[in-house]
Amino acid sequence: VYVHPVIQDGEGRTMSKSKGNGVDPVDIVNSHGADALRFTLAQMATETQDIRMPVVKDAKSGANTSPKFDIGRNFANKIWNASRFILSNIAENVPPIASGKAAMSNLEDRWILSRLNATITAVEASINAFHFSDAASALYGFFWTDLCDWYLEIAKGRIRAGDSAVQSMLLHCLETALKLLHPVMPFITEELWSKLPQRQSMLVTAPWPVADARAADPAAETQIAAIQAITSAIRDIQNSYPGAKGKSVVLSPRDERTRAAIEQSRLVSESLTGAP
Repeated sequence: VYVHPVIQDGEGRTMSKSKGNGVDPVDIVNSHGADALRFTLAQMATETQDIRMPVVKDAKSGANTSPKFDIGRNFANKIWNASRFILSNIAENVPPIASGKAAMSNLEDRWILSRLNATITAVEASINAFHFSDAASALYGFFWTDLCDWYLEIAKGRIRAGDSAVQSMLLHCLETALKLLHPVMPFITEELWSKLPQRQSMLVTAPWPVADARAADPAAETQIAAIQAITSAIRDIQNSYPGAKGKSVVLSPRDERTRAAIEQSRLVSESLTGAP
């Protein structure tokens, strides 16, 4: 038996019909979707005694709702749009990913495989421990940040060129992510699963992903972390000074190790920021 925290309104009051501060799940299903409802509640199920959910009136229906559910709806939209992008850029007969990280020559491929493996481990451990908020956060972080914000951006040139290796990795990441997301968001994941190349069985019958320690690549994660830090710093400058976009950026490393990291990441950082 799992006892979840008491859900209160934004002022810390218990929800009730007499107070008119409750939220009907059916209304949220109609306005945001069942998967958005499920994901939001899973993400909010922390180890505290109670959680607060601000309640507002929906302008169209007049029913009570909460901006908290926008997180789940936005995530569902992200999953749908990113999956459709991936599916539109892989061939019907895309081969499986190469076995072993040694066979992967691209840094970003080794990195995303390492991040995926870490996510499998984190999600399984969180679910087994009934820490559903941690599981939801790990899924959100991998799909939105690692896969969409970084891997797709770094590999964009290879994707446009129809690189078979990046297609294999995209399909592998999408398949595994859908399996991990399925217990929390069963409807959108099942629909997307049916659109995968050469897919016969339903997602609900697919085996659960198994973590592989051989996929862990601390070196790749360290190097990509350096790329992310450099890219984020350059983007901050570009956002603060619009005239800096597309202009050369001079970086002054503090030591030889930092200099080497900058040089290794230069081509990727340039493609991500447009700053030579």
